[in-house]
Amino acid sequence: MKKKLVFLTLIISLLSGICACADQESNSPEVLQDLSYAEREDYVAVVWDERVYVPFCAVDNSLREKQIGIVNGDENDKVYEAAGLPSEEWIIACYVSGMMDGSMLMKEENVKEIPNGLKSEYTWNQENFEDVENSEEVITAPSREEVLAMRARVLDGMSDEAVERLKENIKIANQTMEKAYMYDNLFKRLSDADDLYWNYIDQKGDIQIGDSVTTYNRFDADNFIALMEEMKISMENEMLKADFDNLIDNMEQAKETHDVEYIKQIYYILHDMDYFLLRYGPEDVGKYTKDTSTVSTYYGSLKVYK
Repeated sequence: MKKKLVFLTLIISLLSGICACADQESNSPEVLQDLSYAEREDYVAVVWDERVYVPFCAVDNSLREKQIGIVNGDENDKVYEAAGLPSEEWIIACYVSGMMDGSMLMKEENVKEIPNGLKSEYTWNQENFEDVENSEEVITAPSREEVLAMRARVLDGMSDEAVERLKENIKIANQTMEKAYMYDNLFKRLSDADDLYWNYIDQKGDIQIGDSVTTYNRFDADNFIALMEEMKISMENEMLKADFDNLIDNMEQAKETHDVEYIKQIYYILHDMDYFLLRYGPEDVGKYTKDTSTVSTYYGSLKVYK
């Protein structure tokens, strides 16, 4: 009788273990898809089975939903469903590095219908690409050789110290706005003239930027304008001075009107000046990032090339 009881106990234990394993298996997460990259001339596409997704625009991280997979077996290179959008047409890519982990909305390259509120400034997303190529509106980015030649021209006569200070200040200003644009929904928030994000423009020191959210702002509009004016003093090239006048004018208008379009113009000028004048983004920055679409985009905002 004792042997039968021991045997029955063993059977129950085995069955319990099998059931537990089955429960764990049924509750385990779905197997992640293994996607890949495809190198294009101006950008890197994500390939999922037969579908090819191209960079469309930066989006807020909150739009990421269920993880779909990873790219090239890299667990940090993640792909997600996009909130409210079919994954056959739209996905979100994000490389998790712990530093400025932003999200890029990717569009399946054959999709033509764009949801309301979404807009891309990348030329490869234009609906009628041939018309765009032949249009006077097409903006061609300066080549590396053109950038180097223009840089030498506009910086001629400035001291080495003034040049390095100029490069560093523009780089920091561009990176600050780029981060806010790509990861903090800057333009969307400032499209509301009463949004607390305008405190970045209006006030210096401790400012409120959300409900019970405060931060320290080192540069308001007046400080930005003063810095641009100060750097202009060391310049001899009139077209470079004109670009700085444009920065100053747009900041003055932004402060006065709370119109986001002036903030966008400031970002475009800083972006172009950093990546296509004082540095050459596709090489100087592109070698450190997998997605070169941002540093390869030229908005055509600089007077020095006109």
